[in-house]
Formats: sequence, C-alpha cells, structure tokens
Amino acid sequence: MAFVCISTLVTQLAMPLKQLLVMERVMHGEAVAMGMVQVSKVAEGKGLMPEGITQSIREMCQKVWSSC
Repeated sequence: MAFVCISTLVTQLAMPLKQLLVMERVMHGEAVAMGMVQVSKVAEGKGLMPEGITQSIREMCQKVWSSC
C-alpha cells in the first residue's frame, strides 16, 4: 500500500515540476531532487518513511549544488 501512496504523490507532483522545468529552465536533475524532497516530506508525515529522511535528502542536495 505504501508504494501506491508514494506513486500517487509522485504523479501529483510531476506536472507542477514539469511546468517549472519548462518555464523556469530548471534542469531535469534539479526537478527530480525537488520532487524527492517533496515526496519524502509527505511520506514522512504519513509515517511511510523514517523521520529525518527529508532533511537528509535536502542536505545531500544542498551539498551537491554548493559544489558545482
């Protein structure tokens, strides 16, 4: 059941991220990272992912972007 819920969240987030990708010239990888943070935040709130995972993903993304 958790897979279905996360899959639904990804689908719901895909269109706004795709629009941002096209309109604001966000790179594909950046849009994927944004989606990972948003999906993990919702899943964490529903108890589907461990507490603190969103912060870990966010910190990883910041570390990668700051090194570019």
